Amino acid sequence: MEIPADWAAAVDELVRRPRRRVMVLGRPGSGKSTLCRLLVSRVRGSLLLDTDVGQKLAGPPGVVSLHGGAGEEILPPHAMAFVGAADPMGHYLPLVMGALKLAQKAQPNPLVINTSGFVDGAGRGLKAWKIEALEPDLLIALERQDEMRAILADYPSLPCLRLKVAGVARNRSTAQRRAARRDAFAAYFAGARLFSLPAGRLVRHRVPRGEPLGGLLCALCDGWGGMLGLGVLKAAPEGPLGPLDLLTPCDPDGAEMLVGGSLRLEEG
Repeated sequence: MEIPADWAAAVDELVRRPRRRVMVLGRPGSGKSTLCRLLVSRVRGSLLLDTDVGQKLAGPPGVVSLHGGAGEEILPPHAMAFVGAADPMGHYLPLVMGALKLAQKAQPNPLVINTSGFVDGAGRGLKAWKIEALEPDLLIALERQDEMRAILADYPSLPCLRLKVAGVARNRSTAQRRAARRDAFAAYFAGARLFSLPAGRLVRHRVPRGEPLGGLLCALCDGWGGMLGLGVLKAAPEGPLGPLDLLTPCDPDGAEMLVGGSLRLEEG
């Protein structure tokens, strides 16, 4: 796409004077992903912190993720924090705490923070939590009118660039977004293997007992809660001592915990 003049000027300024953490705000279809890719490709040493759990720039949904870049391509995540949902509503704590842990892991690299298009109503509160936890030293607001005004007014002392939405930016339909999530999960689980985990092998956190588990999205974590990878439970165990069947592309040998999410993927 053709880069608007005000975007190019903003990127050039950040190339000359990199900021520690830049957070990009905007409604769906405002061009946040494009601007984030551009910043990561141009600002030396920068990493991307993707806090949009539903529409990822790379890698699987349901997580907060930390990425490097290669040219204008965002690479698969080299660190993730589990949220377990594709909608942030009701999952603010794991989302914000996961983002904070990954931001700390990214230091001292410059960090570009992508956010969801959820900005009105409760979304304003979510953006406040992200801003207060991550402490960006610059906000970039992409606007058609002045739709970011309420969020920006909450932080009058925080430096901000207000840029116009690029003319070619387009908002995807609900069906297109659902299809993009499905494709992202399919790519992540391509080549996954089915493991039968004996009872007691992993500490289970938020994994329901006594109810169907098929399709439940889970995270394999180390003993400190650090995420190793995603998995999908395929069936309920036969009794309380039965094994758990888990489909995952990662090796579960180093895992000590299995954390359940609220999202269920189609089996098959």
